[in-house]
Amino acid sequence: MRLFRDTCNSFPFAGFAPYTQELGGVLPARSVGVANIIFLGGFQVSLADWFRILLLSLLWGCSFFFVEITLESFGILTLVMLRVGIAAAFLMLYCMARGIPLALSPRVLGGLAIVALLQNVLPFSLIAAGQIQITSGLTAILIAATPLFTVLLGHVWPGGEPITPAKLGGVLIGMVGVAVLMGSDAIAGISGSLLGQLSVLAAAFIYAVSGLYARRFRDLRPSVISTWMLLLAALILAPFAFVFETPLSPLPDLSGVAAMVGLALLSTAFAFLLYFRVLASAGATNALLVTFVQPPVAILLGVLFLHEAFLPHHLMGMALIFVGLTLVDGRVVRLVTRRA
Repeated sequence: MRLFRDTCNSFPFAGFAPYTQELGGVLPARSVGVANIIFLGGFQVSLADWFRILLLSLLWGCSFFFVEITLESFGILTLVMLRVGIAAAFLMLYCMARGIPLALSPRVLGGLAIVALLQNVLPFSLIAAGQIQITSGLTAILIAATPLFTVLLGHVWPGGEPITPAKLGGVLIGMVGVAVLMGSDAIAGISGSLLGQLSVLAAAFIYAVSGLYARRFRDLRPSVISTWMLLLAALILAPFAFVFETPLSPLPDLSGVAAMVGLALLSTAFAFLLYFRVLASAGATNALLVTFVQPPVAILLGVLFLHEAFLPHHLMGMALIFVGLTLVDGRVVRLVTRRA
């Protein structure tokens, strides 16, 4: 555990003073070596950030598995309300235990309410609605379109990055991959399954907008951003959940409760601590590269525990998305160009 804390908090960067003690111990700034830094998309991406991205991929990949189980015990709005509410309560206790102040100005809280809407309320609800009709593995694969949307939006976003030929090619190949994943329904016409896939794709687009917008809060502690974002999301969702559903009636079974705890604490509370740390240090596009690893994680969980089918077009679509995101990453292109 100590090694994990040290890894998560090593390699601090200039401007991150407000939260250099987040998630455990601190290493001195002189411990950062040139060999430990990868320049990607205009941001410095440390080996510690890559570790966080891999861990975040695992946590968010598991979220689709948890949602699949909790949908058997909770309505969509109740599920999302409990997910963010339990996570917010846990993070508030975490901040109190560590003596982290949570006081923010009304202006900042208003901005975080927008983040809550874009990062939690809308995408969580859309994903849960989509998973009623499609498998957890396919949901994770479709969410992998998030970095592609981020690249497109980043081209026109204030302070964003222009699209290079490699990025444009990656976006196009990735979009083809998404179309392949959607399967024959996308060609044959609208069906229940197609609506579920479009719901998840809409969530991916909203995630891209949220990642770009949330960069303005990078000077705040990840724990403060996460706590307020999740608390505001719970407050937004609560009236709708109690009006349109009957929360906790009937009472969920043990598997539903266990999945909700895992979803709230691991895939939400702890995951957002990591996410906002990576977002501040590596930028929106790089932070959302977590979707590289999410699909195989979710598919493996779905096949092993939910007896879901792994279809050939899933594999083909994954391969195309991987190629697209590799081009968006750009390092392979630069390496080939230099050798040529």
